[in-house]
Amino acid sequence: MGLEPQALLAITGPELRAIYEKYGRYFAHLGARLDSNEDTFISHLDPQRFNRHPIDVRADKYYH
Repeated sequence: MGLEPQALLAITGPELRAIYEKYGRYFAHLGARLDSNEDTFISHLDPQRFNRHPIDVRADKYYH
């Protein structure tokens, strides 16, 4: 969004809504539609295949 983290956390509801409206208009110009019923990448994901491992071992060395 082009903002410093502290500034991003200080944004209030109306300001945040205005930013998201601008993003919406931008993506609409690119052809994005909310009423589209077409299949997307996300619609092909199988939720049962996520979180099979209760412990995230990939980041264990990084965080410990």
